[in-house]
Amino acid sequence: MSTRPLPSHRAQLTILSEQPLLSFLFSLVFPRHCVLCRQQGTGLCSACISSLPPATELATPPGFATCDSLLSYTGATQDLVAALKFHNHRDAVGLLGFAMAQLIERPKNSTANTTSVTWAPTSALRKTQRGFDQSELLARSVAYSLGLRSSRLLLRLPGKAQTGQSRAERLVGPRFVAIRPAPERVILVDDVRTTGSTLCAAADALLESGAQTIQGLTLAVTV
Repeated sequence: MSTRPLPSHRAQLTILSEQPLLSFLFSLVFPRHCVLCRQQGTGLCSACISSLPPATELATPPGFATCDSLLSYTGATQDLVAALKFHNHRDAVGLLGFAMAQLIERPKNSTANTTSVTWAPTSALRKTQRGFDQSELLARSVAYSLGLRSSRLLLRLPGKAQTGQSRAERLVGPRFVAIRPAPERVILVDDVRTTGSTLCAAADALLESGAQTIQGLTLAVTV
């Protein structure tokens, strides 16, 4: 598993400079703030980026060709995930998606017709309560950075939420069903990998719907 660090501050500025004019004008009226220290400027300031611990290497779960994570879910990373997941601080999503995308090696014969980026969806209740699905936001940002399409391929069946459960309880995992045929290759995105049960359940549904190769990608992994 790759443990590449986050992109440099120069890379962040490049991302910001490529915003469409409308988004640029919007940012002038509603300036970006670092999601951790709330300093105005970028979604994640350089000081806070340096405080984020890189992911540790873990075995690839069954059913996956690869499974990479950007950060270790400890310290500042926990604050980062909480800011995105529970406080709707989205300013860093573009940067995080770009950094996560660097962990994916795209095959030479990969095309938009044979490859799609999707996500392990949260429950309908959670999405209604928060107004968004954090894994979907990350997946769409990853897809944009890779020049690939992002598609909703899975539906999460009703069940107990993973948040707040013990590690043993999480091993049971949620259940997913495919809502359309999956392409040949799928990049499956989630926010945090703990036991891997969510990713494996989602991968099983994708394989049953036609996917041949699945690459897992998460923002963070529990150490």
